[in-house]
Amino acid sequence: MRSRRTRLDIEAAILSAVASDNLTMNKIIFHVNLNRKRAKESVQNLFHSGFLQVHNHSRFDTYSITQKGIDWLDRYKLLVREVRSRTNHTG
Repeated sequence: MRSRRTRLDIEAAILSAVASDNLTMNKIIFHVNLNRKRAKESVQNLFHSGFLQVHNHSRFDTYSITQKGIDWLDRYKLLVREVRSRTNHTG
């Protein structure tokens, strides 16, 4: 059985998704497999933290990662690799 994703896992997944392309909320929901409420909460948190920026278009908004978001995501991935490496060596 797979464990639930943490808030940090979800936010990292959102940042990874928007790192390659500007995405609408619907595309974020699809790529990260979240319900709308959880996606909106996470995107708002990332935006207020300075990790995402919003681009207003006439009919919709798109989101992209900021340099601060890229830096955080790089550190997150490094930490996850380190933890997995240690877990694999001790188990």
